[in-house]
Amino acid sequence: MKRYLVEYADWSHREYLAIAKNLLLGRVHRGPDIEKLRQALAKMYAPAGVHLLNYGHHAIEIALEIFKEQRPGRLEVIGPAYICPSVPSSVARRGLQWRSVDVGEDLNIDAAAVKSAIGSNTLAVIAPHMYGCPADIQSIETICKDAGIYLIDDAAQAVGIKHGDRLLGTFGDVGILSFAQSKMVVTGVRGSGGGLLVNDHTLERQISERCATFASSSGRIEALAHFFWNYLAAPYVGGLGYYIWRILGFFSKPTGNVGVTQIGNLDAAVAVVQLARIQSILAAKKNVLNLYNDVIQIYPKMRLPQYRQDASLARVVVELAEDVNFELLAQEIRRRGVQLRSAYPPVCSSGDAGCQRNYVNNVVGVPSGRKLNKEDVERICAVLDSAINGARQR
Repeated sequence: MKRYLVEYADWSHREYLAIAKNLLLGRVHRGPDIEKLRQALAKMYAPAGVHLLNYGHHAIEIALEIFKEQRPGRLEVIGPAYICPSVPSSVARRGLQWRSVDVGEDLNIDAAAVKSAIGSNTLAVIAPHMYGCPADIQSIETICKDAGIYLIDDAAQAVGIKHGDRLLGTFGDVGILSFAQSKMVVTGVRGSGGGLLVNDHTLERQISERCATFASSSGRIEALAHFFWNYLAAPYVGGLGYYIWRILGFFSKPTGNVGVTQIGNLDAAVAVVQLARIQSILAAKKNVLNLYNDVIQIYPKMRLPQYRQDASLARVVVELAEDVNFELLAQEIRRRGVQLRSAYPPVCSSGDAGCQRNYVNNVVGVPSGRKLNKEDVERICAVLDSAINGARQR
């Protein structure tokens, strides 16, 4: 039976060659690829200033620190109810208050909801482009400018994607990039890299001074091994990958969130290759999304909430017509050879407007690798459709 697995990275032989070359040369934490990556991004996102870090969410925290210094009396940050939990966690770590607003049918933050939520205590808005689907960022930028508050254009999942004639990440005061698993540009996981784009050049000096104090990366070989066995190889080697990783763990220290550092040269080398391939990556993702759109029309229980004809999505998600028990659904569909991903959990407090829906129960991520063809997508949708009835919420 053919298996359909979730893909965490679109890598070619070039990425593996870049890794091998830098391992052989000992250029793991420091090396020339960091500057090559900075220059490539500076050219791509000009005239924004580019600062490279080990995590995308650290870029958010640095921006918020600067904003607090400029507006010390404001403590509230507005963001969508449907978002990666690392974002509101970053807000909390800076001693600020997260306020959720609802999202639209495309799972992106709603511009009208942002405007209604802004008050005298509002410091900033964080507007992510969920899975690479562009939010109404131009309207949100105008709203924030008129209100005199900061805007973080969170393009963590949208490297290389445009809204109109502008790249996502270039709106607002600063932009955010991330190179972690399941993004457009993927270099690994656990501190594999991100970027802070400075669009408001009055903030450049403060941000440059802050970023210049960060140490070089560490633990990148262990992090690469973790990414390989747990994200790239594990679906194919099954339990063997777990035991290999356990054995490797005896010889190295665990790597986690080690604080803010610069990006590692090994990660930067992979990112340079990924950026050189970005148009191919975007085209492949657009092709798979269009395949799903062609097939899913015959299934009334499912829809593509983020479908646009020219869109390229980091992940393809399917919204189900009714709430299901995800664990039951994933278990049943896995038995038939298809892997699913769960939605982000709710991040809002009780009573927030953004808690009107619990997306965990009706949004699922489906396989969307570049090798899928129409027959594969038909099989995935048929299996998912037949498994929905048995997984309804009771």
